[in-house]
Amino acid sequence: MAINRTVEPTFEPVSLAEMKNHAREDDHAFDLSMNGALRAAVRAVENETRRQLVTATWVLKLDRFPSDDGAIYLPRPPLQSVTTITYTDVDGNAGTSWASSKYDVDTDSIVGRVCPGFGESYPATREVVNAVIVTYAAGYANQSQEARLFPRNIEISDVFAIQVEGEEVATFTALAATVSSVVTGLQAAFTYAGVTAADSTTYLKLTGTSGVPFDVTGTATEGGSADTQELAVTYLARATAVPETLIGIIKMAALDLYERPESRTELRLMDNPTYASMLAEYIIEEFA
Repeated sequence: MAINRTVEPTFEPVSLAEMKNHAREDDHAFDLSMNGALRAAVRAVENETRRQLVTATWVLKLDRFPSDDGAIYLPRPPLQSVTTITYTDVDGNAGTSWASSKYDVDTDSIVGRVCPGFGESYPATREVVNAVIVTYAAGYANQSQEARLFPRNIEISDVFAIQVEGEEVATFTALAATVSSVVTGLQAAFTYAGVTAADSTTYLKLTGTSGVPFDVTGTATEGGSADTQELAVTYLARATAVPETLIGIIKMAALDLYERPESRTELRLMDNPTYASMLAEYIIEEFA
């Protein structure tokens, strides 16, 4: 059996901006190092759990179909869909397609699988290496991202600004020392394409396109007395449905790697009792 990831994820489950907020790091001078630590932590979590976190394409190669029409289990769950199943037929024709109408795909089980449909059997193959090739998409499903901005310590004449992906999308001045006045200003000024705003009186909600991650930052310039203004950002939903426990482990491991880069080459999350207990329920034992 051979298994390879052929199309990489288009984004990481934890963004650099979110990681910097977790690390309480404002300096951009070390962004490259933190990005490297973040990617290493993501790969470590994927390797320890044997899961795919963000949508990617995988290819599984087998020397033959299972005997007795048994299931083909697809490593690196969760399985999203099967793209193609091809095989080398008895005449030696490589890349012969097995019609999707002839097999069933199970995406509900922890480890996804493929089985012949009712009344169907696997096609005969030539006895060659990697005669069967299954191409499939795996990873936690994409979803609409949601962020909430909470204005704090508001005073008249304070200037608030919002950036999405580093681009300033709203700037306004508080006309009253209330949260509702800031929310009103945000709703009136926010014009970023693809992101909508909605709120009652206490926070502003930003919702992004499904599966497209975005980073939100907020700044406040003193306009009143010496109080410290703040526009705090909380992410309630991400661009992907990766469990929050795994997100937490990624942040912890990335921060550890960032602060102790010499440990990066020997990172094994299961050697840490805290990581091990958090990871336990997500580890898949069926596949190496």
